[in-house]
Amino acid sequence: MHPGLLCFAVNEEFRPFHDLWREKGGTLEPFEWPGPRTFTGRAWFDDGLVVIVTGMGSRNAEEAGRQAVLRWKPGWLVTSGFAGGLSRDWPRESLIYESDPDFPDALRFSDAGFRPGRLTCQPKIAWNRESKSRLATTVGADAVEMESGALRRVAATHGVPSLTARVISDDWQEDLPLNFGLLMDEQQRLHRGRLAIALAKQPTKIPELAAFGKRAQASARRLASALVTAILTPTLRSVDPAIPQRHPNR
Repeated sequence: MHPGLLCFAVNEEFRPFHDLWREKGGTLEPFEWPGPRTFTGRAWFDDGLVVIVTGMGSRNAEEAGRQAVLRWKPGWLVTSGFAGGLSRDWPRESLIYESDPDFPDALRFSDAGFRPGRLTCQPKIAWNRESKSRLATTVGADAVEMESGALRRVAATHGVPSLTARVISDDWQEDLPLNFGLLMDEQQRLHRGRLAIALAKQPTKIPELAAFGKRAQASARRLASALVTAILTPTLRSVDPAIPQRHPNR
């Protein structure tokens, strides 16, 4: 049986899923990657399911996704995590998904509370109302994030049907406390020194950052509950290798 592959960018997105999955009887044991790996994240596995944390941004996502797809040859790939809303139709904690036509039983995600929508994958964080408004006008998407495009291109290259499942962590009119894009290092990880300097210059941002963190945690818990509902079933957690998968060149 080919396992399913579930991808998050950061631990803040993954941890509530991990905890709820284990609460529902799953295991998700850490996977020690043999040999060198060139991405910053980690992997966990259960019977019929592999979960990877890729690190932020398309470069990390593409490399982690490529290595995971080559290693496990999954029957399907789901890329998940936070997204920024681009219209009033998608308030905070809304669940949005977009899938390939041949993704196995995508209606499970509708049943779990996700609504179909259009996502755009961008190289930079849309951190304020102005940047979100520009994207809404130029791209015409419902939500924005940074990793799914790269992961789904990898999946398509290897003939793996894929689906994006995201939660709106900040809505169309919400500014993030800081422009986090300016605080990342070369590996797209939050640089603690840059964060400390930014907060020292703007100490009033500290309570805003704490409040944003609490809202993000609530969004992550909402996402985790819906994902567990959608994925924790024998028919979706693994795929029979006898069923023909999409050809890599299609």
